[in-house]
Parts: sequence; C-alpha cells; structure tokens
Amino acid sequence: MEIVKRFENMAEKSSAKVLYFKNLDEIMMYCIELVDKKNMTDILMKDKRKSNSFKTIAIDEDVDIDINKFALLCSEKNIKLIQNNLRDYVGGIDVGITNAEFGIARTGTVVVNTARESTRLLSMISEIHLILLKQKNILMDFSDIVSNLSKYMEQETSYISFITGPSRTADIERVLTLGVHGPEEVNILILEEL
Repeated sequence: MEIVKRFENMAEKSSAKVLYFKNLDEIMMYCIELVDKKNMTDILMKDKRKSNSFKTIAIDEDVDIDINKFALLCSEKNIKLIQNNLRDYVGGIDVGITNAEFGIARTGTVVVNTARESTRLLSMISEIHLILLKQKNILMDFSDIVSNLSKYMEQETSYISFITGPSRTADIERVLTLGVHGPEEVNILILEEL
C-alpha cells in the first residue's frame, strides 16, 4: 500500500487528482456527476459548421465499462456518450476516459497505450481526462515496467504516452497556466483490488 500512497502523493504534486473506486459502477456515476456539474461546452460540429451545446463524455473502446448501461445513465442526464468519430467533436469533449497500462509511483506518472488515434485524441482534446488505473498495476520505477512495455513495442503501430498531470506552460514572467496543450484537468481513477 506504501507504493500506492507514493503514487498518489507524486501525482497530486503534478496537479493531477487521484481518486479511489471499488468498482466500475462507482466510476460511471462519478463521471456522470462530474459532467452534470459542468457548464455547457459549445461543440463545433464538423459536418454542420454550427455550434451545438450539449455535455459530452467520450470513452475509449478498450475501457472495460458496460457501454450500454453507461449510455442509459448518460441519457437520463441528457449527456451525450460518444465512442466513435471523435474528430467530429474536437471542438470540445467535456470528459474523456482512457485506460492506463501502468502507474509509476516515483513520479506519479501514468503509462497509456495510445496506439489508436481515439486514445491519443481523448488524452489531448478532452477538458477533463479521466484515466482508469488498476491498483495492482502501480509499480515503483520506470525500470519496473520496461519488460512489460516490450509487448507494445513489438506491434507495427506503437505509441506509448507518459502522462504526469495536466499539460502546463509558463510565460516569460513565469506565470503557470494549466491545460494549454491538452486537458485542463487530469483525474486518475484507481480501481482498488477487491
């Protein structure tokens, strides 16, 4: 448990939020509550070139959530759940949900397999990026995950992202701004071992 606490402390130092959940149902409810509290986002629809306002959750296809149940819960709150054609929504996705392969406790970093374009888009264009991480996949150092990454590197198209908090930049006067080149907020949702 010490390794998980170390991960949490380091992730929070990089402005990420770390939350713990017992099951995927709790995660679905958290996502819906998070989006429901947000102000409306104007979405620029690619095909219509006009602005429509509705709240959106985009979920990567490899996230192990019951998509039908999630869609029903979203529709009850008038939230649009999308999984395909993410390029049509680049004008604004309120919450994007992806999986992490590993967490690195020493730095509070999550390792995300971004071989699919949808995963890369979700990690970049969502206002809030929710990253699901299984507690058992939190390791101490980068060296602990190297052997596990080789299976991804053998694939023809292989992209691995190391994410440590939301994007940040500072101007010449050292004024720090979060979310300029990516999500304004990163929440790491740790699925506890049962």
